[in-house]
Amino acid sequence: MRKLLGASACVAGMVSVAHAETWRMGLELVDQWSAFTCPVFGSLADRVWHLTLEGSRLNANGPDGVSWTATVSAEGAFKSSFTGLYPSQYYRYDHRFAAEMTGNARADPPWALLHNLDGMCWYKLVPMQ
Repeated sequence: MRKLLGASACVAGMVSVAHAETWRMGLELVDQWSAFTCPVFGSLADRVWHLTLEGSRLNANGPDGVSWTATVSAEGAFKSSFTGLYPSQYYRYDHRFAAEMTGNARADPPWALLHNLDGMCWYKLVPMQ
């Protein structure tokens, strides 16, 4: 009985260890879905999102200090609403906007879409090396 309890404790300890996956993604404007006033970020190195999947939690750290955490389904789907920021280098002043990101963190490769709800701008996130 004692050996069985010890083995069970070891297995439980191994199951609770989560494997984290991390990747970086840049933004590309989806012209067909976006208003003509949307900023084009495809060539700008500072528009990078760092995403980490740990178990069923996705942590995102984006440009200009934007961050959020979302729950990921068993199939990989996620959705997060947050406040984004275009810094003054793109506008006359810093501009905050309501945003939503949806995607699949378990796909190969992971994918996501960023929707600027205020400006009707859509961006796809593309994997970076």
